Amino acid sequence: MWQTSLAASRFAAIEKKPFHFLHCWAILKDQPKWMDNHMGQQHQQANANPTHSNTVDVDAEESVPTSFTSKRPLGRDSSKEKAKRTKSVDTSSSDSEFMTRMGDLSLERLSVYKTAVTTEEKKLDSMNKNERQKLLLEKKKLNLEKLRLERQKLKEDKEEEIMILSMDLSKCNPLLRKYYEAKQQEILARVTGSTSSSQ
Repeated sequence: MWQTSLAASRFAAIEKKPFHFLHCWAILKDQPKWMDNHMGQQHQQANANPTHSNTVDVDAEESVPTSFTSKRPLGRDSSKEKAKRTKSVDTSSSDSEFMTRMGDLSLERLSVYKTAVTTEEKKLDSMNKNERQKLLLEKKKLNLEKLRLERQKLKEDKEEEIMILSMDLSKCNPLLRKYYEAKQQEILARVTGSTSSSQ
């Protein structure tokens, strides 16, 4: 710890400003890349000028961290290349699995589609039967209504004929009497004609 504060004070004396990145140094000091870079710089400076050095070796007396002895992690390009190679080997087996799975999915989708079509056809058939039955019922209702209206009209006509035939024409004015007499003659001719044709 005293070495870190000594290094920070030397840095401030040389650079004329304080070292603001102690928190970064605490994290990076044990990383393999930092150690490789730091050790390479130390060897170059020791070979070039062993008497004057602007860098301070804080960890010179401390033990070498265990991460330094381990293999360095792969860089970005190396890891991408390795991933491509692994992917190309795995692709052939995964492609056949993928094609098999897609075939199975297609068969499943086809069977689901066929069942959906048959159920839709059944629904349409039942709807058509229902619609035909509804149309027949409507037709029957219309025929019954037509018969009812015809009977009602016949009944009203008969009531009107009976009223005209039973009318006392002696109290009517002469023009109205002539009209009702003609109507009575017409009704009687129709009734006698229909009775004579039915015999």
